[in-house]
Amino acid sequence: MKDASRPISLGLFALVLLCFLLPFARISCDKQVVVQANGYEVAFGKEIPAQPDSTGGKKTWQGEPARPDFVAIVFLVATLAGIGLARVKGRRGAIIRATYSGHCLLLPLALWFDLSIRTRGDLEMLAGFWATFVLFAAACVVNLLYIRRLRSEPAGCG
Repeated sequence: MKDASRPISLGLFALVLLCFLLPFARISCDKQVVVQANGYEVAFGKEIPAQPDSTGGKKTWQGEPARPDFVAIVFLVATLAGIGLARVKGRRGAIIRATYSGHCLLLPLALWFDLSIRTRGDLEMLAGFWATFVLFAAACVVNLLYIRRLRSEPAGCG
């Protein structure tokens, strides 16, 4: 039986990397957007512009660089590792990819938790963040379905 889960997993992990280019997080204060960042900016830092005060036009704070986020960097490295795991063939590869994808589902949640602790304003996770979460779940499901299909096949086929 041809392992269709390999190219699908490879495509899903590649899409996760592309999702890091989408808007990932937005921080606002008093309903005014302070900063919006894509996944790479969350991982490696971004300059936060100075914000005017709504009462007198003074700057509330000076522009400051946002520190790189360790969890977001791990998230990126894990995605690259997932692309490498897509090369492992057969049932063993599908089991590894399904397990790995399932564990990777914890990374977006850890990133959300980490950012919510570090933010001074209201944090909103955007399309790029949610797309990465859904794509990791999809990679897990695709590989689990392939494993299930292998189990239901009679022995000696293929």
